[in-house]
Amino acid sequence: MVDSVAPAAAPTSTVGMHLQTAEDLLRASPLGAFAGPQAEEVHGMPWAPMPVGLQFPLPMTPDGALVAEVFLVVDDREIVGVGPSRDAFLSRLRVNPGLANRVERRRLPTGDAVLIARVTAAGEATVAGAPRAGTEIVLDQLIERKTAADMVASLRDGRLRQQTYYMAATGCKGLVFIVEGDLDAATENDANVREEAKNVLAELTVSSNFVVKYTADLTETAAFFSSLVCIRGRRLSNAAGFSSWLETTRANNRNAAGMGGLLTFPLWDEDVGTMRRTITLQQIWALQLNVLPGIGPQRINRIMDGSFNVPAALQDAYRAAGTEDEAKTLLARMKPAPGRAPVSKELSEFVHMLFTMDEYVKR
Repeated sequence: MVDSVAPAAAPTSTVGMHLQTAEDLLRASPLGAFAGPQAEEVHGMPWAPMPVGLQFPLPMTPDGALVAEVFLVVDDREIVGVGPSRDAFLSRLRVNPGLANRVERRRLPTGDAVLIARVTAAGEATVAGAPRAGTEIVLDQLIERKTAADMVASLRDGRLRQQTYYMAATGCKGLVFIVEGDLDAATENDANVREEAKNVLAELTVSSNFVVKYTADLTETAAFFSSLVCIRGRRLSNAAGFSSWLETTRANNRNAAGMGGLLTFPLWDEDVGTMRRTITLQQIWALQLNVLPGIGPQRINRIMDGSFNVPAALQDAYRAAGTEDEAKTLLARMKPAPGRAPVSKELSEFVHMLFTMDEYVKR
């Protein structure tokens, strides 16, 4: 007799908590329905017992009127500011033969560029199930471009992790991180910064499904963008290719709200914007704790686990303490997780002083 095996419990969501992950944020948002089924974890690449069939037809040359046009939408903040790279970015893209009349500037909720497909009048008329002409569908390619110098600066001030976090939470499957220029030179021979930068890039490819693309200069970056637009355009501008892509996309997104399982640009823009504007008190509290000297992620987790998940809870515990010494050592007396260092008496007293001083309480 074979014992029955209980199904594995679903992972606990951390949405709204300080431990919130990009995957949790995606699954809890309307964009989660567009992310498709969860891929099974694969260790290595198994041998294929037979030639692998193509999921989509190979890119083709249109044999008639275009049914959809692919555009590169560039964030307008990427083309303003100081420095020759920013000043030349948009003009350099537009003179690339593959991007002629295929580049638009808009304010994006995340990322520096995204690919969209715009349905034409011919597509509406000839492709069964096609959306109305003018409908813009977000494709899988979402790109962050950084010069090597900006890469180092954004790593130091924390922008890099925040930007890639929200890109991962959009559900786009083709996440690309472009590093433009000489990263070694940008670190100014600082081996520690160089190692940290390369470790972060490696982490993106392993844990966040990013593809890291190195380019030598703006010309090479423009050529890469041109290749993305051309390859997607060759397939989606053809009636047969666009039809098969619509069928497959809708099958994967059959539980998604929106335009028949298609993620339109206005819907994507609104949902990602809402996602980025949402922050909870617990997350703000974790950020406050994180700036205190001697408090890092592990100690923040311990304080949160100790029922002090908002500032008021900690203040209430201080008021309820029998003596001032008990209040001062409150955090130090919490039992740490196995293998983790406790909160020191000095740090515990510092936090107590910070949250009980007259200036703080009166405000």
